[in-house]
Amino acid sequence: VVEGSIGSLQNDMLHFPYLNISQFLSKFEFYSGVEAGYLRDAGVQVTAGNSIRFLLLKPFSRFLRRYLFKGGFLDGFPGLFCAIFDALNFVVRYFKLWELTHNPPAKREQQGPDSRP
Repeated sequence: VVEGSIGSLQNDMLHFPYLNISQFLSKFEFYSGVEAGYLRDAGVQVTAGNSIRFLLLKPFSRFLRRYLFKGGFLDGFPGLFCAIFDALNFVVRYFKLWELTHNPPAKREQQGPDSRP
């Protein structure tokens, strides 16, 4: 509940959530893992239909939405970078879902960080 009057901005609001590309990639890695856990908890399974959805359809539509419809192309290279990684998020989280279902954390801990499955 807001007390008082509500106004609107006269200019664009600039939002820079990352200091550099390394910070962006670190958060990308973290959040794609969290989202993979949400998919697992929601019962999403690695299937042929979901593979088409998460590896082709969702990334393509997300790229178009971010780069063309939301005007990412107006931001030049940073807009392209963000649109590509926004699309790749679906691919990475789906592969992480596969990893969670085929190599659960308990099994990974038993193997150790340097062992190969």
